[in-house]
Amino acid sequence: MEKAFVLCILISFFLGCWQVKRFLFKREAYENITTCHATTLGDPRKYCNFVGKLSFYEYGDIYLLYKDSRHFNILVPFAAEGKVVLVNVGYVRKEEKDRAREMILQILKSHKEFVFKGYLSPVRGSKIPLVRNDVTNLELYSLDMKEIGSNFRLPVLEYILYSTSNDFIAIYPEMILSLQRPQLKIMMHFWYAFMWYAVACIGLIYYFFGSRKIAQTSPSNE
Repeated sequence: MEKAFVLCILISFFLGCWQVKRFLFKREAYENITTCHATTLGDPRKYCNFVGKLSFYEYGDIYLLYKDSRHFNILVPFAAEGKVVLVNVGYVRKEEKDRAREMILQILKSHKEFVFKGYLSPVRGSKIPLVRNDVTNLELYSLDMKEIGSNFRLPVLEYILYSTSNDFIAIYPEMILSLQRPQLKIMMHFWYAFMWYAVACIGLIYYFFGSRKIAQTSPSNE
């Protein structure tokens, strides 16, 4: 029993150390995030800043990605060196999603290139994994890039460009709402580390006083 208790203390301590390591790694990555350009979008990467112009992928369409019960994100495919990058141009209220899609299609017909400022981020998986994507109505409830590429015949890349500023928002700011900068969850690791260190510390104190009490009572039992 005593060995198991000590083992739990050690595990808690090492989990705290691991969370500190993750915190330092992500903080450094966030502070030194690289810049990517239209000509380098095809390179594998995790996170990068993007400022540049992109052309609409003419064989694509406008896709709606579930955000929450009241909103949908708007995903627009753009050409990127022989591939397609899905750009999240903003989000709209659920009741305005069809109107917003029509307006964006009109803009795409009248412009050849679009200016984007945003952040590339790898796809993090599903929104609602138990709800199947509505391919007919181009509504997505989960993000599986291979499935999306297969269903819509898009040579799509494995990440999304989250655009915080673009021509669509500039033209229809009252309808297309701008995204916030995607955040790396840095502080989460800091608080997890604090929690595990606290557990290890409490366990160590309990073990110390418990062992001391046993040592004090042992002679009287003999």
